[in-house]
This record gives sequence, C-alpha cells and structure tokens, in this order.
Amino acid sequence: MTDAIRKLQNRAAEIVQRVEAIRSMTREEGSEEQKTDATELDALTAESAEVSKKLDRENEIEEQVRSLKGKLSISEPKPAAPAIHVRSRGLAMPAEYRHWEEAGVTREGVDRIGHYLRALAHGETRAAIATNGATEEPNSHGELSPTYDGKGSELVFPDFYRGVLGLLNYASVAYQVCMTMSTSSNRITIPRSDENVEAQYYLENCEIEPVEIKTTGIQVNVEKIGARAQVSNELIDDAFAPVANLVATKFAYAFARKIDKSWLEGDAAAGVVGLLTAATESVTVGAKLTADNVVEAVSKLNPNAVNPVWVMSPAGMAMLQGLAAGAIGSDITKPTQMTIFGSPVYRCLSLPAGTLGLYGDFRQACVVVNRSNGLTINASRERAIEYDQTVYVGTQRFGVATMGPSYVVKLVK
Repeated sequence: MTDAIRKLQNRAAEIVQRVEAIRSMTREEGSEEQKTDATELDALTAESAEVSKKLDRENEIEEQVRSLKGKLSISEPKPAAPAIHVRSRGLAMPAEYRHWEEAGVTREGVDRIGHYLRALAHGETRAAIATNGATEEPNSHGELSPTYDGKGSELVFPDFYRGVLGLLNYASVAYQVCMTMSTSSNRITIPRSDENVEAQYYLENCEIEPVEIKTTGIQVNVEKIGARAQVSNELIDDAFAPVANLVATKFAYAFARKIDKSWLEGDAAAGVVGLLTAATESVTVGAKLTADNVVEAVSKLNPNAVNPVWVMSPAGMAMLQGLAAGAIGSDITKPTQMTIFGSPVYRCLSLPAGTLGLYGDFRQACVVVNRSNGLTINASRERAIEYDQTVYVGTQRFGVATMGPSYVVKLVK
C-alpha cells in the first residue's frame, strides 16, 4: 500500500465520521445551525466523491504495477491465486509433512509456505500471493497481508512460525525441559519466589492469617539471532513443499543449537549467564557412573523441585547405558524412553566436555522466551549466483535466563 492510498483512506474515514456526526445531531428547522450543517454536508459530499475517484485511480495503478512485477519473475507468470496441488504432482512424500502436522500445520499450509518462499526467491511482491492466504483484517500498516493472523505475527506466515517453533520443540533440549514463554516485546520481567506457602484451616468469622511472600523479578532480554540457508534454484522451481521443509528445518536447528548453547554455557555478548556457571551443586564421577553417584545427585537437589529430569551428554548417556546393562536382569533392548529412578532422561549434544549431565527441575531453574512476532525471512538470488542458489536469511528473537540454579545438580568428571 502506497502513502497516497493510505492518506486517501484516512481522509475517507474522517469524512465518514464527520458526516455521521452531523446527521446524528438534532437541529431546529430553519435554524442557523441547520443551515451551517447543510452547507458542510454539501462540501463533504463533494470531497468524498473526489476522494473516491482518486482512490479508484491509485488502486488501479497499484494493481497494474503488481501485475507487471509478477511478469518480471524468472519463472513462468502465475495467476493471482495459484492452485497448488503438490501431492497430486508427487513432489513431496507424506514424510515431508510429518513434523508440520505435529506442529499443527496442514498440508495445504505447507504448500502455501513453499509458494511464499519461492515468491521471495523470485522477487515477487507479497501482494501477488495475498489472495492465497490473506485475512480480512489489516496489519499494523493498514494492509491486507498474507502474513497477518490478528495476533501480532505479521512477519511470516503464521503456519511457518508454528512450523519452526514445532521443530524447535524437537531439536532444542532447552525447549523441552525449561519453562517457555512468548512475548511481543524485547524485554520481559518474570516474577519469582522460592518460598513455599502452606494453607490453613480457619474458623467462622476468624481472620485468615496473612503470609508475606518474598519475590524477585528476573529480567530477560529477548535478543535477535540469525541463520542463513542456501537452497538450489532447481529445487525451488521444481517443488514447493520440500523448500518449506528444508528452510524451516535449517533455521530451526540453527536456532536450537544457539539456544541450547546459551542456556548451558551462556553468552557474554547477549548478557546471558549459563546454567553451568550459575549452578553450584555438583557430583564428581569417576571412571564409571555408579548408582551412588545418582543417589548423591538426587540428595543434593533442592527439596522444592517438583518434576526433575536428567539431561545427559553423549558420554554421560553411554555411561548410563553401561550402568543399566550391568544391572541384574536389565534389558538393553527395551523400546522405551530411558529413565533413572523414574525421572526421564534427555540426550543433549550441547553439554561441554567434562560435564556428563544435569539433574534438576529445569522449569523452575531456567526460562526460554521467544518473541511472538519476531521471525523474519528474506531471500536473495544474487548472493550465491555463482552456485545457482538462493540465500534465505532468517532472524528471530530469543531470550534465555537462569532463575533458580539451586534446582539443578551437575554430574562432572
């Protein structure tokens, strides 16, 4: 939408508002006020006709420019509302859609995302595909956008946003075990209290004794992180769904690695203190992990922990499997999630050397925050032209903070 159209629409809205206000007034027949209102109504009516004529003209020009830009694409021209039937063309197997469906995105949604990424690669305007996913509500700029869902996520398709976050739930251990929150700002303050409060019985007409709860505020800065993916132009032109799958997967796993590393080791540039630095309780493991090591870790955990879990490095997981295989009557082929004394075990690749694992209630120890309207996707065909590839750049805002390090115990060598 151009500035001219926006100004004309604003003026049209002002005219309508003023006309309705005048018509709602009750004036005495033949009074000066009635004559003044009639004169103003005549002027507003004439202006509204002129504004309407200019709007029609501006919209016609914008439609012609939009059509011309679509014809500048390297690929064949597409209609305003293209019919995408990826499944019938055999371009994507059902497995391509699996993680999208688990994230709540339909197959048709994946096709739209693939078409959107292809349009970005070809330099087509978003307006060219607006009819393939636009809503009836305008975004913050007054435009009907294919990326608007009425909740602030207007930078990419809502389905794309859900797909990337759905992949994060699989790829990032922090997303699986820590408290997760969304915000529309770049900073959030989380109230916190480590005190337990106990309710009381009370008699009729008697005061319920007050309990003072000491609280603190944990401030989390939601910082921008970025990732880049280079995709073959042949793949982009041949298939929609695999492009969406590839780009979303690359971005999600890149984001996941950065989030997990910041969660555990911190990031000085972003002001993040890692959990491994903040946590002070630890258990030293010898050449092999023993049941005594496990018991010691459990005994050192904060007694207020509710749902503790284990996060193990590959080396720690190998030690744990060796301990299980050495136990009497153990079945190392049992197809269930591994547990230690009933607590689930997660495998994490981001734990540094020397740290075998962590045990704790991570939902009380740490928080991961994402900005609900922070995911952006840009594309360039020129950046990797010598490889016949399109470069996609994705950015998103995430924040990581350690709130209660006493709720975690480290297993170290």
